[in-house]
Amino acid sequence: MLAPPTAQLDFAALLDTGYARIPCSSIDELRHVAGLLGAIETHEILTARPSRGPGDNSLSGRHGLAPLPPHTDGATHAVPPRWLAMRCAEGSDAATLLYDVQPVISQPEHAEALRRPWVVTPGGGRASFYAPVLQHTPYGRWVRLNVACMTPTAFSHGDALLRLLQGSLVEHRWRSDQALIVSNWRFLHARAAVHPAEHRQLERITVR
Repeated sequence: MLAPPTAQLDFAALLDTGYARIPCSSIDELRHVAGLLGAIETHEILTARPSRGPGDNSLSGRHGLAPLPPHTDGATHAVPPRWLAMRCAEGSDAATLLYDVQPVISQPEHAEALRRPWVVTPGGGRASFYAPVLQHTPYGRWVRLNVACMTPTAFSHGDALLRLLQGSLVEHRWRSDQALIVSNWRFLHARAAVHPAEHRQLERITVR
């Protein structure tokens, strides 16, 4: 008999590496693990669908079944969610790609450029605001990036941004009996293209 997911989640290792794969066979198990990480913000079922066009303010709406570029979930929040807990409800061959930005933001010359302001446009009638890609606060240090709702200013630095995508890359292939826990502050994540004949659904819980 497999141990429950919480018994196989090494919290010290999770803080060190920023992600973990654990056995998980139900949404109840996923919610239990997420609750141990902090306060649950949202619980959604994400279904890959065709594009709704360039006017959409979300990456999934713009890109549809095409590859999703690296991004932060909750980039329009004042503080993006700390953790993502995800489980595959219906799978496909489309992998999730994790970009570890810690090696890049630890270099002072890149960190300084990434602290320059971008315009964040939340949509839904909410006011735009300025925020850097890399932010240091009393809550901690995080990366915020979503090109569907963020626009660089004249002071932003594209070279430093490209460096973020040259860090360590982790490819996650989804299984129905496994969950993926990811630091949303440390990793950008992307998605490979989804074949039109596939039905891909992920259960995602965001945690602050």
